[in-house]
Amino acid sequence: EGCDLAVESTMILHSPDVQEKLEELGIPVFVDYSSYEMEPLGRMEWIKAYGAILNREKEAEEFFNAQKEIVEEVEKKVSENPPAEKTVAVFAVNTSKTVTIRKGDDYIPRMIEIAGGKYAFADMTDESESGGTATVSMEEFYDKARDADYLIYNATIENPLADTADLIAKNGLFAEFKAVQEGNVYQIGRDLYQATDIGGLMTRDIHIMLSEADESGFTFLEKLK
Repeated sequence: EGCDLAVESTMILHSPDVQEKLEELGIPVFVDYSSYEMEPLGRMEWIKAYGAILNREKEAEEFFNAQKEIVEEVEKKVSENPPAEKTVAVFAVNTSKTVTIRKGDDYIPRMIEIAGGKYAFADMTDESESGGTATVSMEEFYDKARDADYLIYNATIENPLADTADLIAKNGLFAEFKAVQEGNVYQIGRDLYQATDIGGLMTRDIHIMLSEADESGFTFLEKLK
């Protein structure tokens, strides 16, 4: 009652009858397609759409520009002082013991590239699975990521890990991974998918990790012991 607008993710496209009912009740429906953006700044720029809807275009522009400056600062640092090429794998182990990774053309691998790193699954852009993720066997993950310099566990889609021992408990093969042996296991410890408007900070986190800078400045990442 009294609702002026329904803001929906693209999940509403799977239930068109819900959208039809909302519109039948006189409630306009706005579908947010930001999840289709493969460029981090492209996702962040959707703040401008909300600024236009709410007549706050100036504030939205300023907010976006602040995030854009963070990304540009990272790009400048990488250009002036490129970190040694490091490989990064972003993943989670699901209940079926298979591994969910970000596909190579996803926005998170793009953040890794901007930050000066190399994504371990950059060549995986299989369009047979929708969205930015793909599922691989543990054997395939081991083959591609065992020599990765950094592992980032995606705790936004699975329960967070308490420490590296938790990861090894999921599969003993993790003990053989280079990143585990060298103590370079990290975790996305905040709900990144609900904070894409500040994605510039995630890009900066990855750069801090790759350049071994002061990790107290992390926003999304945490290092596991």
